[in-house]
Amino acid sequence: MSEPIIMEARNARGYSDIPTVYAYYTAEQKADHGKHCEWWTPFGHRPETAPFEVGEERQFIASIEAANPGKFASYLISWSGCD
Repeated sequence: MSEPIIMEARNARGYSDIPTVYAYYTAEQKADHGKHCEWWTPFGHRPETAPFEVGEERQFIASIEAANPGKFASYLISWSGCD
């Protein structure tokens, strides 16, 4: 199995402390789900985010990838600030 495609974007103001992981569906999955991605943040309200902690974004992606092989085409770790 190949490594997932992971991109990372940080905010230009320098306050990059809140990560959000976006998982973009493959074309086939996008058609099935009617949307283009799923997203998680450690500060969210979704129970499945429980293992997602700041600083462990890539480990979280690995767990999502292992549980859902072939479902997602790529991932984005997007950082924002709490300012």
